[in-house]
Amino acid sequence: MLLKCILLFFKYIKTRSQIMDKTNTNKAMAAAFMANFIFGFSFIFSKMGLSATSPSILLAYRFITAVVVMTLLIATKKVKFNIKGKNIMPLLLIGLFQPVIYFICESYGLIYTTATFSAVMIALVPIASLAFGALFLGEIPSFMQVVFSILSIVGVVLMAFQESSTGSVQLIGIFILIGAIISAVGFNVTSRKYSSQFSAFERTYFMFVLGGIFFSEMALVENYGHFERFIEPLSSPTFLVSIFYLSILSSIAAFLMMNYSTTYLPVARTTAFSNIITVVSVFAGIVFLHEGADLVSIISSIMIIVGVWGVQKMGLNKQ
Repeated sequence: MLLKCILLFFKYIKTRSQIMDKTNTNKAMAAAFMANFIFGFSFIFSKMGLSATSPSILLAYRFITAVVVMTLLIATKKVKFNIKGKNIMPLLLIGLFQPVIYFICESYGLIYTTATFSAVMIALVPIASLAFGALFLGEIPSFMQVVFSILSIVGVVLMAFQESSTGSVQLIGIFILIGAIISAVGFNVTSRKYSSQFSAFERTYFMFVLGGIFFSEMALVENYGHFERFIEPLSSPTFLVSIFYLSILSSIAAFLMMNYSTTYLPVARTTAFSNIITVVSVFAGIVFLHEGADLVSIISSIMIIVGVWGVQKMGLNKQ
């Protein structure tokens, strides 16, 4: 009888653990989706901000604003923040990948390409993350996850060829965006690796502190002797709107959700959601920037969405 009670107790614990794991997984999936949905519009708002100032000044304002808001949350004890006695080198590595390297490549890549093509290039991140996740984290994707990832990539390639054929994409822009892909993969892998040591808020905060320092210094060097260039954008309503979206929504909210999702989801499943960026950006570019649409874009978007769904579905089956 005692043995039976013990077995029932452990069965209850196991069931309870499975329910909690499933709840955390569902929350992480929702967070990853929402984060990438927000990122999808960031290309539009970045383009708006770049119409009023340079990439370095835009990024400096973006991350300084984000740091100020998050520091206020820490100061008022609205969030838990404790890194005392911890080795912060992993946080610096995460911050180097994202936002320092990534946002340099993304912002300057936008100058030489369209908002749509930039989003399409970034959609290559999942297939690279599959390889790096397997190599560095031992997270081996299933065969069907690879198949659905390839389906998304085929959609990306179709859209990329369609965009480049218009002549609006320069070769240098493509190479710069490849740098963004590499840094995005590095961020996904390192954030996942150190998620047990640091909370989502701690990882996000250090990312923005590093980004704020780096891009502020970069802006000061590029605009040495021209302090008025830092003031002029503040008179532009378009710039202010873009900074609000990029700092509050696309930085604080979205990256908190991204770092949260990497805590509970394997890299393959987290990065699969980044293809949502492509679909959102394509249609946002069509609606707001009048970049044009065609049958290829629609078919490619459907392929990308099906690919993302397939990676998540096969991931749940594997789990």
